[in-house]
Amino acid sequence: MNLPSYQYELVVMGPNADRYDGSLRAVVEQGLREIGLDPETSLTTLQGDQATAIDVKGCLAGIWFGGEGTFPNESAHLVSARTLLDLGGTVIPLVETLDRFPALIPAPLRHLNGIRWDDARIPGDILKALGLSRDLRRAFISYKRSDSEGIARQLAHTLFDRGYQVFLDTASVERGARFQSVLHDRLSDIDLVVLLDSPHALESVWVHEELDLMHQLGLGVLQLAWVLPDPDDPARRALRATRGTEFSVRFPLEVSHFVDPGVTLGPKALLQEEALAQVADRAEQARIRSLGARRARVVSYLRAEAGRLDLEAEVLPGGPVTLRRGKKILARVYPIVGLPDAWLINELERKIADRWKGPKARAGSAAPPARGSSRRLKNDWIVYDGLGIIEERLSHLNWLNEYLRPRSLRAELLPDWLKSHGQGSGLPVGERPGA
Repeated sequence: MNLPSYQYELVVMGPNADRYDGSLRAVVEQGLREIGLDPETSLTTLQGDQATAIDVKGCLAGIWFGGEGTFPNESAHLVSARTLLDLGGTVIPLVETLDRFPALIPAPLRHLNGIRWDDARIPGDILKALGLSRDLRRAFISYKRSDSEGIARQLAHTLFDRGYQVFLDTASVERGARFQSVLHDRLSDIDLVVLLDSPHALESVWVHEELDLMHQLGLGVLQLAWVLPDPDDPARRALRATRGTEFSVRFPLEVSHFVDPGVTLGPKALLQEEALAQVADRAEQARIRSLGARRARVVSYLRAEAGRLDLEAEVLPGGPVTLRRGKKILARVYPIVGLPDAWLINELERKIADRWKGPKARAGSAAPPARGSSRRLKNDWIVYDGLGIIEERLSHLNWLNEYLRPRSLRAELLPDWLKSHGQGSGLPVGERPGA
């Protein structure tokens, strides 16, 4: 039995629904392109009065643009919102100001967490609601303490307020832990690196090592590059950027961005609140690009290894990679960004089970998949890039594989795993996935 193709549907509702057709639509569609999807063919955008057109087989999400009073077709829009929620979809209330949230959102939706409609996180939240982005935002700040410790801590607080889990060198490592090992492990499980590319950043051994691992993992980088006086022309200022970072998303730090224009380096150098907000907004854009690039990296490696064994790798953008030999399906592989955990594995199990049950069962039941469904999941695998992962986490993932389905597999083990699957047998003796 073949699982149906992934389809994505966004329902735009509320009295100010026409706001979606501005910059928000463009950013959402660009985000889809960043992760390898064509918005013209993969995303269906429905209006709030089109509840009967919602496809229960699709991946569903909705946004509600709030406003004062009632509006034409309000009841039809509320039917769409209830339909989405009944099907397990997400509805995100958007308002001009959170101070008046109860007055701008209808009573049936006031229990939902809302956000200002000009917030830069909205495109990422929509992709997350459609199952195309990670639930958590994770960022790593790379910097040289003597140049930019104050700015690093400012950014950590700003990103934390935006919903990020932030890794900030020793402040994020337990006392007594092996710093280098933890550093590598954390980098393998983040969405985005924020590089404070100060004039002396590369004098830090740690920044050098972090940059090297960033390149190996294919991590997206938001680079804050200092704009400094040009040594050949003191009257002119020039962007200073580390060589090898040309493909980073850059944010030039001008003198005007600093609290004190005379202090642009050192622990006391700080950025103005407006500049911090601009950096956080740019981080959202860079994060989506990074997630797409990292997933594409795993998919490319999977396709290349499959091709060496004359296996066909059928890539479903935003979904699994189906491995075939002729008409026979050998496995479905789900490439992920970062490292798997029990929550991700359980969520994927539910999604797979929902597709097996079909749309009617999906719409009528929120019950978890039966334990016997693990038989159907025996050929569903999660593949991740485990570069830098610590032994303790590998042991934990191996333990999860003993109890949960689908199981996870490090990309390093793909060649042997593909070879054994291509022959129709199990994994080689002594090579358990995740180990």
